[in-house]
Amino acid sequence: GNESKLTLKRWAESSPWTFENKWYLLEAEESFSHNDYEAAKLFYKQAISSAQFHKFVHEEALAYELAAYFYLELGEMEQSIEYFLAAHERYHEWGAFGKCNSLFEFVKSSFSPASIESDFAVSFFRPVSLPTACPNKQPQASSISSD
Repeated sequence: GNESKLTLKRWAESSPWTFENKWYLLEAEESFSHNDYEAAKLFYKQAISSAQFHKFVHEEALAYELAAYFYLELGEMEQSIEYFLAAHERYHEWGAFGKCNSLFEFVKSSFSPASIESDFAVSFFRPVSLPTACPNKQPQASSISSD
């Protein structure tokens, strides 16, 4: 494990665009598992910021989701729901509608209705119906012809 972690760190140093957010997320998860909560908070924020800066919306979603579980475990419900909402929004932006729905179901069963009934939560945090979720992103016919 440590050798793989050092390899990822070297990759992050040589190609931050591709690997930096992954390394921060790994550090966050490791810090969390070692009960170093302050370090974990910092690394989750860095993972989110790096993924956002480098335009990896799916990895930003994952970092928000893992941070949300982290805050839920700590009992910091407000921060947790905020991060779950952000994860849901990023997954939706990426087109992962099934993930949006499973996240919605998890949050619905894990939080009191009052905590997810705010105007912000209602506007973003809902199940997604594939045909109406993104009407402008219908599958396009292939431009490649098979002669």
